[in-house]
Amino acid sequence: MRLLENQYLHVEHPLVIVKGRRRVGKSRLIKEFCKDKPNFFFQANRESAHSLLSSFNLALSKHLGVNINPDTWEDAISMFVKLSGPGRKILVIDEFTYITKSNRDAEKEFQSIWDNTLSKEDVMFILCGSYKGLMEDLTDYGGALYGRNTCDLTVLPLQFRDCIRGKDYRYAVEEYAFTGGIPHYMELMDRERLVLDNIERLTMSLGSPLMTEISYLMEEEFRDTAIYNTLLKTIAQGNRKMESITSATRLKASDVMPYLSRLIGMGMVESKVSQKERSPEKSRNRLYTISDRFIAMWYRFVYPYKNDIALGINDEAVRELNDHYIDSHVAFVFEDISRSELRRYLRSKSIAASYGSYWDGKTEIDVVAIDSKNKTLYAGECKYRKD
Repeated sequence: MRLLENQYLHVEHPLVIVKGRRRVGKSRLIKEFCKDKPNFFFQANRESAHSLLSSFNLALSKHLGVNINPDTWEDAISMFVKLSGPGRKILVIDEFTYITKSNRDAEKEFQSIWDNTLSKEDVMFILCGSYKGLMEDLTDYGGALYGRNTCDLTVLPLQFRDCIRGKDYRYAVEEYAFTGGIPHYMELMDRERLVLDNIERLTMSLGSPLMTEISYLMEEEFRDTAIYNTLLKTIAQGNRKMESITSATRLKASDVMPYLSRLIGMGMVESKVSQKERSPEKSRNRLYTISDRFIAMWYRFVYPYKNDIALGINDEAVRELNDHYIDSHVAFVFEDISRSELRRYLRSKSIAASYGSYWDGKTEIDVVAIDSKNKTLYAGECKYRKD
């Protein structure tokens, strides 16, 4: 919020890019920021190019109290500037990538809108989107808005410490392993029920609100989801080394890497190296993990059974969840929580360190922090078991 306030108060012509995964709370953040400020907020939907512009015109007409029907985005936004009156105002286009996906020339048109109109007016322009790749393409080298944005804000899920307040610690850990700190998922939790009961209710029953959540997300992000689904399912099942992944999928490492690299770039998968590595960028001794907790849970416990669940048959899925939610999912999330807690503690002591894990052919250490300045190593073992 402070970043947005600073842009509003101190930047002459702010162009703000806001991105983050679906359901993370981007729109709510922007709406909260816009309260008590002159603003026009437009949320795009999956429509044709013509229909999107018509929807924008209709919403803007209601906002201004004047009927308008421009034929181009540039004319429509020029009318917003002209008819909104003096003083700083905010123009927000949410789910902006729906516009760019509907019209291949839209990015160039908005480049022109910024260069010729908004960069000269007292307007804070906010473009928000859930498609991380497409939003990053806008401002990357060669992108339509390269070098133009004054702020690039990625909205991240809440950290564990932000989610624990007022809860039993064990409940908080197991809930966080499911929600991953995504506010929307947290709001759906019924705290009168056990975490496992909530997972069944929200993902494994007919009409469950989150049963198809990740299928939808993947189809929005990727054109061909088959290989991505295969890799995410394989990693979620515990195959974290390249040789395990290639063995389980029957794919060559050279075929796997382009897809893994894309998943890493999207923030869905993380590539980890042991803290013993002196040249981590060159290391082949890597572990691949799903960094989004909800996605990891979904591919481990929902995806393999989604066809049965769609038919109202969830017995096998529920049994697998009850038997292995702790040992094959929560235990690994707890390792991440433990590293975060160690980082929090050391930072409170003004100690800078690098964090990770250690493994070789014989030894595994879950939590490792190396304070190079003081030549100090912190190491810990994490165990999370059922009651």
